[in-house]
Amino acid sequence: MKPSLTKEERESLFPYATKEQLDFLLNHVKQGFKTKFLNIMADIKVTLVRSQDVTLVEIEKDASSWILEDYIDYGKGNYLGRCACNRKLRRVFTVKHVVTGRRIDYGEDHLMQFLGIDENILRDIVKDASIIHLELDELLIKIKENQYGYEILEDLDGMEIPEDIQAHINANVPLLDRQINRLYRKLREIERNVRKQQEESLMKALLEEKNRMLQQIEREHRRLEAIVEKVRQNLPPNPTKEMIALQLVFNGFSSTLEICHILIDYFGQDGSLSAGVHKRPRIFPSILQHFLEQTEKGNLILMEKIGVEDCIFIPNEDVNIRLEMEDTIEENNEGEEQLTLFL
Repeated sequence: MKPSLTKEERESLFPYATKEQLDFLLNHVKQGFKTKFLNIMADIKVTLVRSQDVTLVEIEKDASSWILEDYIDYGKGNYLGRCACNRKLRRVFTVKHVVTGRRIDYGEDHLMQFLGIDENILRDIVKDASIIHLELDELLIKIKENQYGYEILEDLDGMEIPEDIQAHINANVPLLDRQINRLYRKLREIERNVRKQQEESLMKALLEEKNRMLQQIEREHRRLEAIVEKVRQNLPPNPTKEMIALQLVFNGFSSTLEICHILIDYFGQDGSLSAGVHKRPRIFPSILQHFLEQTEKGNLILMEKIGVEDCIFIPNEDVNIRLEMEDTIEENNEGEEQLTLFL
């Protein structure tokens, strides 16, 4: 994972944004911290907090009323933060009680003790917070460079825009790369549906109505075939489907589900579907397992889980960059991702 901007670097980009844009971005960050934190707390079933360096009133002992309001990483060697115990910190976690409004700043050790969590859970919290900061940095840089990514909207005439993307448009905020890629995946999905409908009598009317969209689809189809051919030429003899799938990620595809369809359409893999309600390709679990193993090895990054339907992966551009913990915290291997929802 790339390192995020420092606090000073990030704040130096604030003047390029309007007040409305900045309000949206900072609220998005806070909401992201809150959602990720609450999800983790619910998963590990934390119910009570333990007082660390402060005295809690009775109502504040209920863990469900605490949220992670802010997270600041001042960067390696910069101990500019303060814990509630007055210790200097590089990383500061600000927790807030939603009823009393009380805020407490903790370092890693005392946050673990406060919540009763271990180093692996803390590592997940830091990873999620780092991804939120990376996306904030991406949006601030795009505002500065006037790169909003709205061009793709011209090709989506009549298509329902996802709620999170529409929120960016309404706030005049750039689209994230992962949102743009999601829209392109939607276009490619339409292309697959159109090919199936070509055998139906209504295809002629549909082609006339969606002519401009189909032109974009055709361009995307040619681009897909060019990438597939490039991947095919660089494969060793008798490659496994997992080897092909990994090369597709390294050549710009990120959706596990879409990669399975490409393996079926272009590489002759088993096209049968699962018996579950989602009707995913039967090769989906093995491809997802391979991607999670590559993530654990540091070759890929899991960027997004789309419900129980899909996982989004991207190449790790610098496998040597890894999360540094405070000197008092020993490094542990991250726990394996669970596949239960995807089987």
